[in-house]
Formats: sequence, C-alpha cells, structure tokens
Amino acid sequence: MQAYVDTEWRRLVGNGSFRAMPAPDREPTSTMEVAARLKLTREALKLSQAALCRQTGISPQSWNNAETGDNRIAVDEAMKLCRATGVTLDWIFRGNRTLLPAIILEELARAEKAAELARA
Repeated sequence: MQAYVDTEWRRLVGNGSFRAMPAPDREPTSTMEVAARLKLTREALKLSQAALCRQTGISPQSWNNAETGDNRIAVDEAMKLCRATGVTLDWIFRGNRTLLPAIILEELARAEKAAELARA
C-alpha cells in the first residue's frame, strides 16, 4: 500500500495536479493568546467554566488550565469546543475569525469592548 501511495504522490506532483499550499498568513500564537481567546469565547457565549465544560465534555481542570494559560488546550478538547459552539480551530489557535458564526462574532466584539472599557 505504501508503495502505491508513494507512486501516486509522485505522479500527482510530477504532472502538476498537486500544488503545495501557500504559507499561512498568520503564525500560531502563544499559549497566553490562545488562553485569552478561550476566555473571550466562553464569555461571549455567556457561560461559566462549569457550564461550558458540561456542554462540551471537557474536564473542568483541563479547561481551567487552558483558559488561564497554564497549559495549551489539546486539539481533541479544542475539537469538542468547536463541535459544541461553532468556533473554529483557526480561531482558537491562530485568532482567525473568518469562519466564525455571526452571532459569536457579535458577542466577541461586545466582550472585547467590555474588556477594553474595564482596562481603561
């Protein structure tokens, strides 16, 4: 099977059917930036940590560690969050809002504005 895959790969690359994807326009972000987006998402959804954990199936300890930046959220847990809320992995790990549901974008904007006012 591996030989077939290697041969097929070479054929696709050789005849131009396959092109490498362009480099991402945004680099993965720090654990603290991911943590801030997790908290912003939870607040935009107007959920407590406990409620979000019940809704997603993520353990409260894992979520708390991810939201505070002690640990980066695992991809499996991030996928649970995506399935339950409609956010994307691109949002969680890179901050790209492109495919977020409109209602979440609106709530994120409100939450960001409130956070800005609180800091001022």
